[in-house]
Amino acid sequence: MLRIKITLLTISFFAINVSSFAQRVTTSPYSMFGYGDMYTNSLHVLDGKGGAGIANRNKHHISFLNPAGHSGVQSERFIFETGIGNNMRILQQEQSSNLTNAAGLEYLAFAFPILASKWNSAIGLLPFSSVGYEITASSTSNDFLYEGSGGINQIVWGNAFTPFSNFSIGFHARFLFGESYTKSFVLFPESSASFSTEKRETIKTNGLIWDFGFIYTIPLSETSNISIAATYRDKQTAAYTQKNFLATFLNLEDSEEAITFIDTVSNSYNSDIRTDFPQKIGVGIQYTITNKFEYSLDVSQENWNKIFVYGATNKNLSNSISLNTGIEYIPDTRSLAYFKRLPYRIGFHYSQLPISETIGTEKNKPIDIGVSFGTDFMLKQTGNSITLSFILGKRGDFTVSHSIQETYFITKCTIRLHEAWFFKRKID
Repeated sequence: MLRIKITLLTISFFAINVSSFAQRVTTSPYSMFGYGDMYTNSLHVLDGKGGAGIANRNKHHISFLNPAGHSGVQSERFIFETGIGNNMRILQQEQSSNLTNAAGLEYLAFAFPILASKWNSAIGLLPFSSVGYEITASSTSNDFLYEGSGGINQIVWGNAFTPFSNFSIGFHARFLFGESYTKSFVLFPESSASFSTEKRETIKTNGLIWDFGFIYTIPLSETSNISIAATYRDKQTAAYTQKNFLATFLNLEDSEEAITFIDTVSNSYNSDIRTDFPQKIGVGIQYTITNKFEYSLDVSQENWNKIFVYGATNKNLSNSISLNTGIEYIPDTRSLAYFKRLPYRIGFHYSQLPISETIGTEKNKPIDIGVSFGTDFMLKQTGNSITLSFILGKRGDFTVSHSIQETYFITKCTIRLHEAWFFKRKID
């Protein structure tokens, strides 16, 4: 009865947070393109090793990189995770710079076996993408202001099947939902004879997309193995609704609260408009020495060109390639010294952002490059743990003089609980 109560409490907490979930906060001008900043699905424990884990099948944590990875959940175990993050960024462009900071709840997830050693499942509530920026510009006669917020969340249902030893296959069903808000202003601060303009756009996305994957493990010895894996998501289509508002206004006090609208140019609502999600292919390899060492390497590609994003082919998007690699090392799992039993992770990531924009006469194709590290702090006499991961990186096109450069430091913390699942004690 106690186990049933714990499980019901966990599921109730998860269900309540579906409506009150705090969208992962982003403060990046690069999130104005496409769907915004895309979430990696690696969750926090793999973020410590560069986000690599397509071939990872770990019994202690959850990842939504590869649905076949859920096959690692042990029989009669229930895993619950919740993660929070803090995102600090320094934005630089030529001589100007700005510091931003944002924090919040990032995800909730749990995993459990359905048929022992044959079928495992996982459910998660996490971001799919996030939007957050405020950009100002000016000319000789007017000023421009661009703002964006919101994003897309996802409820993920993953299933992994093990038809025979050392081989797993699985699928993710991802239900996408969420709203993005954008505003743009054209202001004439020096002219009382010219009316300023405001444009608002609200986009609400709903859709279901699928991805698939497999992991095949080759034993090398009694304590070591190598795993190869792949994931695939076809180009898929969802729908969205769009609200547009365009008006001229008089703003005597130069603040949004003091706006007096003069004329509404457009106020429209459109529903069931097509939007596409790109094809994505990933491959991964992992070498493992049980309870001692892991090395992971992932390569993936997303095909963003020639797809419809919110109703139109976006010329500012291009195909992107990502590389993630990292190691995990445990000094001695049998040691009496606490810190020798902890896993230590370090990783590296490189990716081309799916952005291709012309700034002046120069083509801007930003990249994201960084290092990461992390560990788990085990709670004594339980199977529970707290994961800390840190990511230091930089984004931008370093060959373009006018490109926006981002230096970021991200801190992530996960609380992980392990409980018995349908376990009955017997008295002899």
